[in-house]
Amino acid sequence: IQYPFELEWIEGASVDSAVWILAGNNLYTSPTLDFLPSIHHPLYFVLSAELMRLVGIGFFAPRLVSFISALGCFVLLVLLVWRETREALAGLVAAGLFAATFRLTGAWLDLARLDTLFLFLTLLGAYVARTLPGVRGAGLSALTLVLAYATKQPAFLLVVCLAGYYLLEDRKAAVLFAAIASIGGSAFHLYWSI
Repeated sequence: IQYPFELEWIEGASVDSAVWILAGNNLYTSPTLDFLPSIHHPLYFVLSAELMRLVGIGFFAPRLVSFISALGCFVLLVLLVWRETREALAGLVAAGLFAATFRLTGAWLDLARLDTLFLFLTLLGAYVARTLPGVRGAGLSALTLVLAYATKQPAFLLVVCLAGYYLLEDRKAAVLFAAIASIGGSAFHLYWSI
């Protein structure tokens, strides 16, 4: 995490985006010679920029966001599998299998990339949907998935899937889930398009 140079080509762009935000600039501006905006949504870069305020500019802050997100993924996998099976060993095996794919999937879990935060937030949204029944769980799951969408666009697919899940489970929860996801996603776009 403390290695001072790029470990992958996208890391420099992630740091540049966080530094741009840290300097008080709008992330989505017209391209210039000084800065080329990312095509990704901003949450990862905003979190990295805020962490850079504490630890300094460089690769450490965005890699730390990714590393903490990876740890969160391990915890959520243990909890999800334990909830479904009531077998602690099965939960540990699930987290272990996820960890075992580290090299196979490109060794990106701890890099300055937004993918690990996105994965953590989508897993958290699914976990909340599975563990908190009714409107409370639907509202919290929708808010979590709005954050996932603020990280990376494909979160929309999980929103659609969970909306179907809530339609089958609880119509009131489905309405609340759809309302919060729609309003949250729209508010996100309005805020970042200004």
